[in-house]
Amino acid sequence: MGRYFRHLHPFYGIKAGDLRQLIRKVQEEHCSEWTASSLLDTAETLLGEEYGEKKMLGVYLLGVPYNLKKIQQVPTIIDIFGGYIEEYVNDWATCDNLSSQVV
Repeated sequence: MGRYFRHLHPFYGIKAGDLRQLIRKVQEEHCSEWTASSLLDTAETLLGEEYGEKKMLGVYLLGVPYNLKKIQQVPTIIDIFGGYIEEYVNDWATCDNLSSQVV
């Protein structure tokens, strides 16, 4: 992925499968601690990061079905996601993953 977006984001070189595995591990260890607010805050922080892999971690975190159920309860979730799209979606990978896994 990094070769396509070098002009937009720096990359560490971590593969998407490894990022998803990391999210599964974090989810297993911490899902009982997540609140809708903490999920959204963490995802937004990651989406705002410079490195492409960190942006993807934010998207993957939002896309976990358990997490989606939690954040769907937030009355302003459509506005929040709209803000994320305006602020943080500036490449096709983030757009594609956010639209296919979250929206």
